[in-house]
Amino acid sequence: FLKSPMREGELVRQTVIRYSLAYPAVAFRLVVGGRETYVAPPATPLERIGTALGREVAAEMVEVAWEAADLRVWGYASTPTIGRRDRRGQFFFVNGRPVRSGLLAVMLERPYAGRLPPQRRPLAVIHIRLDPHLVDVNVHPRKAEVRLSQERSVYGAVTRAVEAALAPYPRQEGEFPALEWPFAGVPVEPGVVREARAEYVAGGLEPLGQLRNAYIVARGWEGLVIVDQHAAHEQVLFERLVGGEGGRPLSPPVRVELTAREAELLEPYLGPLADLGMEVEPFGGHAFLVRSLPVPLAEQEPRVLLDALLEELPRCRRLDPEAVRERLAMKAACTAAVKAGDFLTREQMQALLDDLMASWSPATCPHGRPAFVLLTVEELERRFMRR
Repeated sequence: FLKSPMREGELVRQTVIRYSLAYPAVAFRLVVGGRETYVAPPATPLERIGTALGREVAAEMVEVAWEAADLRVWGYASTPTIGRRDRRGQFFFVNGRPVRSGLLAVMLERPYAGRLPPQRRPLAVIHIRLDPHLVDVNVHPRKAEVRLSQERSVYGAVTRAVEAALAPYPRQEGEFPALEWPFAGVPVEPGVVREARAEYVAGGLEPLGQLRNAYIVARGWEGLVIVDQHAAHEQVLFERLVGGEGGRPLSPPVRVELTAREAELLEPYLGPLADLGMEVEPFGGHAFLVRSLPVPLAEQEPRVLLDALLEELPRCRRLDPEAVRERLAMKAACTAAVKAGDFLTREQMQALLDDLMASWSPATCPHGRPAFVLLTVEELERRFMRR
């Protein structure tokens, strides 16, 4: 249904702005009621950002670039000196098509942890170019959302591209705890994005023990790495969930009985749950059958996991599908991750460290909390007055 003329005009204007950012070499002119409301002559990408978002925004943008054999990410992201309270300043384009993606937004924002206050959002114009056969544009009636066959590689590339662009802006101590990536100085060779990191990730950290059964103390190339075991495991599970590993069938399926309110709440979200690998179907009355669990969570108790997700569903009502998927993945990962107080064997610690260092965004959990801190040899020597 059509909204008010003013609202419809604003929606048209936003659409024109999005396409003008996608194609800066093309001139755009929008006339409403005989009045020009947006004029954008042919320009460079940064100049077009100035026209669309304001010169003061363009002045605080840094170039973003990442390229592999089958994937290219480029564009501009804001420095930590500016931010918004919402994501309306974030624009994503896949093969020239404007798209909305809560998951891309999360991966864009991850490198800003410790650089930008948590309540602020960066601005960005990010272009992603990849094989068209890997992009499904038929998941949304208006083609506003896409599904990617290699989501994990794409999301990881966005994070690493933005992280590299923000390198001149160190994370701040105090209000925003400093985080350091232990292998930041190791060059990444071009190639398939995930495989490009395997050579220096394997065996990168050696566990020395647990502290209060909450933190893993490990030896790394540059010093001691102290890992929050819950945050680390949560991040590993989150990336696997959004990476689309699918579901593992339960044999037999597990029947759960819900209240009338819970059943009504759950019904609209059976699709997003299935996208994560958790297949749930109505079984008469207020009963449901859990037929599969996400592969990374296959050992979880189905009822416990479903109850946790039911708690999250009221917060999903006004979110777009990608944001719903992201939120459910975060809740599921948090529920299934090891907790503070859990004892881990040396083998379990090593496996978690390897998985974390192989992840695309190891510095924080999905909620933005630090997953580890690095105490370098240089810092130790300074504290012991050897320097």
